[in-house]
Amino acid sequence: MRRSLLTCLAIITAAGLYAQTTPEKLSLSLVTGYERQDLKWSIAGNLAGENPNVYSELQWKKVGGLSVAAALEWNVWNRVLLTADYANVFIKSGTVSDNDYNGDNRTNMVYDELFNADKGYLRDWGAGGGYIIINKKNSA
Repeated sequence: MRRSLLTCLAIITAAGLYAQTTPEKLSLSLVTGYERQDLKWSIAGNLAGENPNVYSELQWKKVGGLSVAAALEWNVWNRVLLTADYANVFIKSGTVSDNDYNGDNRTNMVYDELFNADKGYLRDWGAGGGYIIINKKNSA
C-alpha cells in the first residue's frame, strides 16, 4: 500500500500539477476522438435494499461513438481562475439490456429486453473555479 502511494506521488510530482501553473489569460481547447462505455446499474425495490433485492437492472455494453469536447479556462484576475467544459458523444454502436425482477436474487423476471444502441447521445458539462496557490513560473 505504501509503495503504491509513493509511486502515485512520484508520478504526480514528475508530471507537474496543472492547477499550479500560471495559465494564459484565456485558453480554449477542442478535442475529438472515439469513446466507448460499459455500465452496470441496478436498484432494489425499496431503500432498505429489499422487496426484491434487485428490482431493475440496466447494462450498457460497448456503447460508443464519435466524441467532441471543448474546455475553456479564463484567468479572471491575478491567481483566480474560472473553467468550463462540455463534451458530447454521438452514439453509433453497442447494446443495452433492461431487466426487471419480482423475486430476490434476480428471480421471477417480469421484463427482459435487449436494445441496439445505434443512435442517441451522451452529454457532459462542468464549471468550476480555482485559485493558484503556488506559481510555478515564479517559484524556480
